[in-house]
Amino acid sequence: MKHLTFLLLIMVMSFQPDAFAEYDHSNDGMDSSVVKVFTTYRNPSFYQPWQFKPRKSSYGSGVVMENHQILTNGHLVNNAVFVQVRKAGDPKKYIAYVVSAGHQSDLAILKVKDESFFEGTVPARLGDLPNPRESVSVYGYPRGGSEISITKGIVSRIELIKYTHSGLSVLGAQIDAAINPGNSGGPVVMGGKVVGIAMQSMRGGENIGYVIPAPVIKHFLKDISDGQYDGLPYDGVLAQLAENDTMRRFYKMPEGTTGVVTVKSVYGSSAFGIIQKGDVLTAIDGVKIANDNSVQLKDNLRVSADYIVQRKQVGEEVTFSILREGENLDVKIKLKPLVTLTPKLFDARPSYIIYGGIVFTPLTRNFLMEWGGEWRRKAPQKLLNFFRFGQPEEGLKQVVVLRSVLAHDVNAGYHNMFNLVITEVNGQEISDMADLKKALAAGDGPFVVIRIDSGETIVLDRGEVEESEEELLRLYGVSSPVSGDLG
Repeated sequence: MKHLTFLLLIMVMSFQPDAFAEYDHSNDGMDSSVVKVFTTYRNPSFYQPWQFKPRKSSYGSGVVMENHQILTNGHLVNNAVFVQVRKAGDPKKYIAYVVSAGHQSDLAILKVKDESFFEGTVPARLGDLPNPRESVSVYGYPRGGSEISITKGIVSRIELIKYTHSGLSVLGAQIDAAINPGNSGGPVVMGGKVVGIAMQSMRGGENIGYVIPAPVIKHFLKDISDGQYDGLPYDGVLAQLAENDTMRRFYKMPEGTTGVVTVKSVYGSSAFGIIQKGDVLTAIDGVKIANDNSVQLKDNLRVSADYIVQRKQVGEEVTFSILREGENLDVKIKLKPLVTLTPKLFDARPSYIIYGGIVFTPLTRNFLMEWGGEWRRKAPQKLLNFFRFGQPEEGLKQVVVLRSVLAHDVNAGYHNMFNLVITEVNGQEISDMADLKKALAAGDGPFVVIRIDSGETIVLDRGEVEESEEELLRLYGVSSPVSGDLG
């Protein structure tokens, strides 16, 4: 029996190298490049916009790149007040700082104050977009241990996916390797090169992870090369699929012509005043658009036509081929940043005005997210409708919300008003917070009349508001009646 046990042990020992050969990552050379990132952050409150929420801490991963830069996720450093990094096998944490954050593509660059940190590290090299069904390795520091972890998986699909951090649909890769909390910011490697950065996983899914692919990383690095982050370009074209035969005949699309039909060009966007309602978009920079709004990216790989615009930089031109009333035209458009009615803010405090104890703030995605993980269901329906369907207009650049009323004699009778949309002040239409500030300060009459989109009216005594301001702010611990961005 002893001889049999010994023989089995020898067999197992001799079998082990071959059994684990496909998981041998020693040739990647990534162990010295992957770091653990520790952040302390303080998020602002969008319910009480003059305050911060309690301080919190988290950790994730990053990878050393050229010029002593560390690439990681934007969501790891959003609202960060203190950042540290640690190398594999080194117990010492080094103080780091954020050089640039591109929150739309969920990427950030860190630098370390003490450059001795980089001794022994090897800068990682960027690769290209992997193909579906190719094998990749994910490096990082997920929960469950303190040392570096490596998992292996297959690229399942490549398409525009919704990035949880920004809420935007951007090119991404889905993989079946485990991506857990702590993996965020870690490199996804193929052939010794970084082909992506781990970003997020599907809640409730099993081994469904999402990766920021190399083309998006390269776009971000090129964007910040001038020291400024401009973000992803946005054409502002809202279009309808042209998959219906009758619709194609109505819009005079010749046999064999494909494209999508413009519904609207968003006010203030790149295409506003250039692309018209009813234009058929047939190609972007010569890349043909199918009737389902897809374009050919690689052999057997199609993605949304939006990616053709996203791979450009803000300020660059793009050529739209259109069919207008049966006539083929090519028009050039200079690309601008995203224009939206309900943006998501990053590394920024909310705007607010407190007048007579009434708290005004713009509607943002951050504000809606104060309703928790199910905010899309729990937030007020009227505000959600602006988020889902609202677009900037000439007279509506921001949705100004009466958030709440700080109870005081000056505003008695209005204490139960909250989450209401403001349309006018003293007869002046309100298109954004700057308009509101001007309207509240304008005029010398005794009353300030505030109108709500539901038809209700708030009337305040101007003199009483001015007399009570100092006391009201002191009672509620507010340092200023106006946020710093509004002066």
